[in-house]
Order: sequence, then structure tokens, then C-alpha cells
Amino acid sequence: MTCSTVNPRATAPINSILRSGLLLSVLSAVISVHAEEGAFYNAVQPGGNIIAMPDKLSTAMAAKKVALQPANFIWLESLDLSKGRFTLRPFAVGNSAIGKPITMGGKVYAHGVGSYSRSVLTVDLKGVATQFLATVGIDDSHPYSGSVTFEIWLDGRKVADSGLIESLQPVKVFSVDLTGGHQMLLRVENGGDFSNNDCGNWADAKIVISPGAREKPQTVDAPSLGLEPKAMVGLELEPLPAIAPVDNSSVPAIHGPRITGATPGHPFLYLIPATGAGPLKYSAEDLPAGLKLDEQTGIISGVLEKDGRWVAQLKASGPQGVARRKLVIVGDRHKLALTPPMGWNSWYVWGGDRVTEQKIREAADWMVKQGLAVRGYQYVNIDDGWDCPPGRREKDGHISTGELFQLKTSMKALGDYIHAKGLKFGIYSSPGPTTCGNYEGSYQHELQDARTWAEWGVDFFKSDLCGYLSVDSGSTVEARKKAVTVFREAIDQCGRDMVYTFGGWGDTWEWGREVGLNCWRIAGDINPKWSDVRRVALCQRGTEQQAGPGHWNDPDFLQVGPSWFSQDMPTFLTGNEQLFHMTHWCMSAAPLILSCNLAKLEPFTLALISNDEVIEVDQDPLGIQGRPVTLLGDLEVMSRPLFDGTQAVALFNWGEKPAQIEVRWADLRLAGPHPVRDLWLRKDLGVFDGSFKATVARHGTVMLKVGKPGESEFAP
Repeated sequence: MTCSTVNPRATAPINSILRSGLLLSVLSAVISVHAEEGAFYNAVQPGGNIIAMPDKLSTAMAAKKVALQPANFIWLESLDLSKGRFTLRPFAVGNSAIGKPITMGGKVYAHGVGSYSRSVLTVDLKGVATQFLATVGIDDSHPYSGSVTFEIWLDGRKVADSGLIESLQPVKVFSVDLTGGHQMLLRVENGGDFSNNDCGNWADAKIVISPGAREKPQTVDAPSLGLEPKAMVGLELEPLPAIAPVDNSSVPAIHGPRITGATPGHPFLYLIPATGAGPLKYSAEDLPAGLKLDEQTGIISGVLEKDGRWVAQLKASGPQGVARRKLVIVGDRHKLALTPPMGWNSWYVWGGDRVTEQKIREAADWMVKQGLAVRGYQYVNIDDGWDCPPGRREKDGHISTGELFQLKTSMKALGDYIHAKGLKFGIYSSPGPTTCGNYEGSYQHELQDARTWAEWGVDFFKSDLCGYLSVDSGSTVEARKKAVTVFREAIDQCGRDMVYTFGGWGDTWEWGREVGLNCWRIAGDINPKWSDVRRVALCQRGTEQQAGPGHWNDPDFLQVGPSWFSQDMPTFLTGNEQLFHMTHWCMSAAPLILSCNLAKLEPFTLALISNDEVIEVDQDPLGIQGRPVTLLGDLEVMSRPLFDGTQAVALFNWGEKPAQIEVRWADLRLAGPHPVRDLWLRKDLGVFDGSFKATVARHGTVMLKVGKPGESEFAP
């Protein structure tokens, strides 16, 4: 399965036959047909209706030969839309809210009003209106994550409600009787979550007026949007599943990746991720020439002198014992991200207009305070919004930070601050003249910018395709390869290692490895709700063969913890859905990048992202992405082989009810009895012969380790 920029639709859209002018007689014809065919007339509220019809006139309607042009109506777009209220984007006349032709279900509508949620438009009907007609839905330009409701209020009473409409779902058609009404409110709400990708359209929207009317309806100043509707926070919808709490054992333990790589001659940095009662003291034997260990901080730094492969013996000692572990160090070009990157990104927390230097410093502090750094989370990444507005480079062409970023010291000082904690520093740009957030891109300054970032100490670089479309046809494979290669060549010349990830999704997974990417997005931006986790998780099927050490399919950031552009909004995922989310990402060998407010993590969230045994699966040095071994309706068993000869196995319930799922040893190519361990509970379940069964919650998972560990290069 591949996921293109516009994802395949699960169901074909239902287009309306209500074209640019439908006589009132058509409505009566439809109603009379309902008795015969019983398919497309639903009362929503007293006084308001939705009509959802097939693309073609029914046989009965065709027989009536109803006309398709009302005699008296006005287009909604002809009214003064400036009197409406909105939160994100103003109303658009004849276009979607982003200025493109209104398009839903592949059909382009010549008339209509585009609006992002939340919005409200108030119309004084002057007592002459008889009917309101409109086709509503989310614009095709937003093929993922959108969720809206359209409401029509008449004289203070809600008379029609579309119900929840999500991206790619069929359009719905309103027909509302306005006879005798004085004031109509048209509302677009955010579906109970947030307004991201909520590009809703009132297409072919018209107000039918009485013949001979001397006045026409007109807009008036709309009332306040009111309080944001209470979101259905996932953690409130059902009891939390049982998972093991954060392991705060006083006995030392070493976590994180078992293999790391670097280019000889380039700076090297690795924090030994160790827990246990302190103070801990660190030691390392057999480090390659050029590297040294700080015994107090556990930070290995320096510069590899030559190519090679070394197995270092790490040790962390404390009052309650000693932990030992092997770390394989590889010296060569393009040997970064030998396990999926782990860290934090600023985007969903602060967006592009609220991220500051101080917030990045605080994120690094909280990575340490919350114990994430010692679980293997390494990267502190700044996303869009840190740099200057378009065209505001320095005279010599150097990129500079924008005023909104509020840089008080220097970017190098910020990088040094992060590095001093043993963490790594990430930055963002675009191969185009502008970024997704309309800040300065790197077009024709790629090498200059890469060298500047190297001076700042950048270790991770994320590129997005936004802005590149203005200089090249970014929709073609060759154009996107060019957009990737220009940065690959620049990074290779800058003198510093940088993990390179690309956000131009589509079929990038098919060629990302060959052009030198470490990670590539496989789907559009993810949102913290079940429909989106499901969408992106399904996009990972069929991409398995491309993943491996140094090259990873990226399904986007983890949607856990409080986030959403400075709102500290809790996730809309239930506890089971978060377990599913984290498990699927780990089974898929995906980057584990948080994008939440690290200062406000709840105990459940912290336990979820700090489970060492679950993270071990994601960071397994074999780097083999998990694959489904059985699929039965909504029930799935996925497995992936691990370095020690065991297998990670996940039982996924995509359905709406609890279900029993069985994994058979034959499907794992195993025979005989095998021990089974529950990774989320960190509990041995016993030895099972032939198979293992478990009851799995709706949208839930059980994550297992099957088999007895054996010898390995990476084992202690």
C-alpha cells in the first residue's frame, strides 16, 4: 500500500444533484420520491433538513422532469462577508478559505463561501427568504485531519446540523425552510477538537426569496463565537489501561541505542543513557581513538580519527550496583541514525509564531528533568518559525533569526547549551524561497545555510517541500529528488554530521534511501485523534522493505501529552489509543519524536513514553520494520525480529469492541513452547506452547516479547 499526497478515499464521495439553481418544486419532488425509495431525506432538527443524494437523478425524479433553476435567489457569496467572525482565516468569496477553487469529491464548484472553523455568519433575511440551499464538506485541498460540523440557526433555534464531517468524507446537502424567519446564523464548528485542516465550504450556497420581494437579505455584524466547545479529551472517555509505571529503580541500568555512528573528522557526541540512584559514575573501555568520556556526566565526545567498527564496554556505577552494556560505534560517511531518532520537536507545542530561544532551552532542561534523556531521547529540534521573514537575510546572504524567536544570546550559544547536557540540536528549513510558515527558506543559499548551521552546532536537519513549488514542480519525483539532493550535497560539504529528514511525503519512501535521506515522511501531518493515528498507521503497510539502519519511514510526531500551538490541549486519544499509537510506531521502527509541553506531562503519559522495554523494540539494532503476520477483519498480529533472537509481537484491535486475538507460533515460524513477556506491564506471562491469546480493548493493543534471548554482538 502506498500513500500519495492525496490519500485514497475509503468511500466514494456522494455528490449532490442540487446544481446552481434548484426550484422549490425539486424539493417537493425529492420528498415525494423519499416515500418510494427511502434513501435520501433525513430530518435533522425540526424545521431543518439534510439531503444527501446520489450523483444522478433518481428514476422517479427524472420521470417528473423537474426544472433545475429557481426564479428568485441570491448567492451567499454576494453578501458582505466582512461582517462575519472567524478564528483562523476570513471568509473567501467563491473560493475555499485558502484561496483555491472550491473542490469537494473531485468536483469544482463555481459558487460558494469558504471558511475555516470556527466561524459564524449572520444574515438578516428581511422576512423575504423561503429556503436556504448549500452543499457542505471539507475541501479536497485538505485531505487529512480536518473535522467540522456545519450548523444553521434560525431566530435563535438550531434548525439543521450536518453532524461530524471529516476530511475525504462525502459532502452533505442542506435544504432549510426559512419561511417567516428573520435572522439566520451559519456556523462552522471544529468538530470538538481543533481547527487544523478544517477548510469547510458552503458550496453552491443560495438563499431563495419570495417572488416580487422588494428587499434582499443582507449580512449584519455577527455575534461573538462564544466559548470554545469543550473538547472530548481522550483520557476522559474511558478508564486508562493498566501499564507499568516509570521504572525508578535505584539499581543502575543503561538504556538507549546499542549502536551509533559518525563521520571521522566530524564532532562526535553520545550521552550514556543511564538510570539508578546517584551519583552515578561512568566508565568506558575500548573507545576508538579520538573519543573520550566524562566520568561524571556520562558524555562521550571528541572526533573519530578513522573509519572502523568498535565495541565499547560501557559501565555506570552507583551506590546500589553496577550496570554494563555494549555500544557499537561505527566510523564512516553516512552512518547516522543507525537506530530511529528519538527526541522532541517544537512544532505542535509552539507552532511558528510562539517558539523562542528560552522555550528551546527549557525543553532541553525538561528532557533531563523528566528522565527522558536517560531513556534515549536525544534531539531538541526547532521547527518552523525561528528564522527571519522572507527576503530579510543579512547583506552577505547569511540567514538570521526572526524577531519573534527572541534570540537573546546566539544560536551557537543555544547549541552549546543543549550539547552541554549531552543532547543534540536540530533546525528546520525548506529548499524553496519560503518555509511552510512563510519564513525565509534556503533556496540558492543551501550550502551557505548548511555551513552556518554547522557553526551553530546543528546535529539534525528537517526540510519541508513548502515553498519549493514556486520554483519547481515539486509534485514530480524528479523535482522532489532535486529538492532533497541539493541539501544532501550541502550537508556533505559543511564539515558536521546532521541527521537529514524530509517532510515531502508521497512516494518518498520508494527513493529516499538512494538520495541520502535518514528519514522521510510517509503521510500528511498527524493530529491527536484516532482517525488520524489509524490513517497514518495504515500508510506504513507496504513500506517495510525500505526501512533499515540509517533510513527510516517517518509517520510523524507522537501525539501524546499536552500540545497544540501554545494551548496545552490534552490529546484526544484515549489511553488505549495512545498505547496503540506508541506500540505501532515502535513496531514500525519509526522515529520517536515528541511534540508536547514537556513541563506538563501526566503520570500516564510519562509512563507511556518512558517504558524502556517498549523503546528497546523501536531501537533494536537490526532495524527490521515490523510486518503484519495475520489480518482478520479489524484484528491484526504484527511481529518484528530482534537482535537477541526473540520476536516483538503486537496484537492490534482496530475495531470498536474488545476482541480476543491469537498469535500462533507457526505464523512466527516458531515451534515448541516459548516464554512470553508483556512489555507494557513489564511482566513475564509464562511459557506457552503453540500460541498465545489475549483480549484486546477497542482501539487497543497488547505488546509481547516471544522467545528466550540469545548471544549477540550487542548483548552485554
